[in-house]
Amino acid sequence: MNICSKLLIASLLALPLLCQAEEAKAKMPAIICPLKTDPPPSIDGNPKEWQALPGVVEITGEMIKKGKEKWKGDADLSGAVQFCWDSNYLYVLAQVTDDKILVTKTGVDMWRTDHVELDIDPFWTPESSGIFGKQQFIIGLSPGNLKKTGDPMQDIEPEFYIYYPQEISQGQEIDIAASRTEGGYIIEARIPWKMLGIKPEQGKTIGADFHLSDSDDAADQEKYTSLNPEPWAGRKRERMLPFMLTGPLGK
Repeated sequence: MNICSKLLIASLLALPLLCQAEEAKAKMPAIICPLKTDPPPSIDGNPKEWQALPGVVEITGEMIKKGKEKWKGDADLSGAVQFCWDSNYLYVLAQVTDDKILVTKTGVDMWRTDHVELDIDPFWTPESSGIFGKQQFIIGLSPGNLKKTGDPMQDIEPEFYIYYPQEISQGQEIDIAASRTEGGYIIEARIPWKMLGIKPEQGKTIGADFHLSDSDDAADQEKYTSLNPEPWAGRKRERMLPFMLTGPLGK
């Protein structure tokens, strides 16, 4: 058998695997981010302005990538997230079910206790791969401890922390608010497109993932979710899901 024949056979054998990979990529869920016509959402931890918007993503126990053995059911960790946009901001609303809210860490250490995380890849395409670089974002959003005692030594306010890229972690501003609910908490935030280096327009697709993080009994991360249905393999560009800026109806 000559070398050309061997290469042909190798190519034919690899074809089913390539087709399976492309099929799996095609089945990846897309995140819908509808245009929010005026008025924009008020960043106050109240979801009333979001009720008519499409694109709600339910977050279930099947999405837990770390600590599933510690998960006690939906009341322990679940929720929903949705997004919208206008010419100035990307808006995020997370409604988290968590029967024990534990926030004792702030700043760079907020990841150890209850929070949510948004990963953004402004230049993502279906062919993107590799680790995050200087143009990808990891943004932590904490509800604080939701105490309203008026004592700054006891109350931990909602906050954000830009884990990546570290070059812009200082001097940026994300508006954030949180509120307590009967079964957990709500986080609402708006992120300037200018900070992300994105010019928003209807039909634009970037890459994103969203995570819930939970800590119940210790000041360290116990459970962690991802919208990507595949097994967790770390933050990589190929794990990002298509995030589509649509019209008001989600189309």
